[in-house]
Amino acid sequence: MPKPKLDLAHLPDDLILIIVNDLVLDLENDDPEQDPPPSSSRYPQDLLNLRATCSRLCHIASPRAFHILTFTHTLRSINGFLAMLQSPWVREGVKVVNYQYWDPEPQRYDEITPDELAARASRSEIRKLLHHTLSRLYELPALNALSIRFGEVVPVKGNLAIMDDLSSILDALLVLGASLSRPLESLSITRLPPFHCAQYEDVAFGALMRDLTRLELHTGSANAWLRRSDEPNANKEIPSGVPVEPFLCDTLWRRLVMLPNPATLTALSLGFSDFFGAHPFPFPFAQLRFPRLRALRLQHVQFSDSGDAEALILRHSETLMELHLWHCQIVVPRDVPEQNGNALGAQDEAFDDEFGDDDSPEVSRPWSRIYAKLSEELQRLVFLSIQDAWWVQPENYASYNQDYLSPFLDHDRGEDMQALEGFQSVVAHRVKAQRAEYRPTFKVPDEYDLICEC
Repeated sequence: MPKPKLDLAHLPDDLILIIVNDLVLDLENDDPEQDPPPSSSRYPQDLLNLRATCSRLCHIASPRAFHILTFTHTLRSINGFLAMLQSPWVREGVKVVNYQYWDPEPQRYDEITPDELAARASRSEIRKLLHHTLSRLYELPALNALSIRFGEVVPVKGNLAIMDDLSSILDALLVLGASLSRPLESLSITRLPPFHCAQYEDVAFGALMRDLTRLELHTGSANAWLRRSDEPNANKEIPSGVPVEPFLCDTLWRRLVMLPNPATLTALSLGFSDFFGAHPFPFPFAQLRFPRLRALRLQHVQFSDSGDAEALILRHSETLMELHLWHCQIVVPRDVPEQNGNALGAQDEAFDDEFGDDDSPEVSRPWSRIYAKLSEELQRLVFLSIQDAWWVQPENYASYNQDYLSPFLDHDRGEDMQALEGFQSVVAHRVKAQRAEYRPTFKVPDEYDLICEC
């Protein structure tokens, strides 16, 4: 007697769930650069198709089909997000929420289309609805990751809505921090406007960040905000001298970077739209200590004679497995005649005239020595990504005085490149010897990513 054929509907729920989980894992692990296109090009359509089969499979597949939800800064998108949350099958499965101002993300010099601008024209209405939406995220019982991406690296002329947007979003995060039934594991805030707000001091904001295992912070251009107040035709709504110093010198350190529990944080990304870390305001990188840190990403960070940024990396040598350095810079002090100028890294012809390319200052710790030291000390490192921005001449070295920052020709590009290749080779041989795949916490940027982040 022939055995009866069993289709998917006859399998027990537990077995179907294993199949669905395996499908999601395969799709999420595909290489997006693979040729031909990987199966992830179908994601999440495969799961959506499975949901449409019957109510039983809908119940099983929904938590995985909607475990990541993204919405943008338009009434249509926010209302659509809220509508999806009305379904308990969707609401109970959401683990990651991404809010981003633009979708798709414009490139560095792209002009925003009239349709995109029109969709964001109802600023007051959008702001209120966005606040309401973010405040309700505590209703998602499985939520463990939140990403917030502001719209502008630099302030748009004649438009200060970003300041009101920031205050409203921070108010919503306070509600979220006070209401979450389980702590967030991952928080990403990018293009963060660089000025202090009272909400950062609230206990609820600390509660939101306290138990993070992954923290990503990227600030907007402090230099651009300060310049806006100095322009002759600047919008007078901006107070003279936007107070970026309190944020960069205190808030960023005390109320953002240092808030997570050092014992739980395993991944940290610190990015800046301007070069930052030594000039004009020193940042105490060397004081950061996270005993379980496995992944570290630094963008536009300055390495100096004080060794703070380098010390941050080296003090985590026993745990660090992943390192990203995006467009970082070595800075050295140099005395120049005093000039009137912008304290946030302005470049001036007088500076360049005084010190030409042939008068480069001495660099005690060039990139070649730093790479060699990292290669020697980071014995557990199995993933390395070092990137330079391609759209400008690499500014790997710069000199500064109190008022000015000026790049100069590379100290010795040949030695630096040789040391970098040696560093990369050591890591590659270690990976080959261990025969283990490592999935990076932070993705490797392509040219588009670097354009958007700077």
